[in-house]
Amino acid sequence: MNFALALWIALSNRGKAASDELKVMKTDLQKSIAQSSEQIGNRLNQHSERLSRIEVDLENAIKDDDLSAIHRRVDPILEKLSKQEGILQSLDKSMQHLTSIIMQKGLS
Repeated sequence: MNFALALWIALSNRGKAASDELKVMKTDLQKSIAQSSEQIGNRLNQHSERLSRIEVDLENAIKDDDLSAIHRRVDPILEKLSKQEGILQSLDKSMQHLTSIIMQKGLS
């Protein structure tokens, strides 16, 4: 009888120790899951904010229509500048020609 009682106590102590260990492991696991869930939530919030900023930037970005409007305004100016460049080159050649004539004949 004493042997059976000692065996029962030993087995119940082992069972209680295992049960206590499982409770500790369960608590640790629940804490770990809660922390991971919080970290994932924070990361998702950061990504959500980042995507929102990107979407706003895309809405405000220059589009093809905007570039076309810019070209419509700039092209005439470039044409005028090109004509002025041609005029200046012509004037430069005329001035060089006049200078060469003056140099050859003098100012008299």
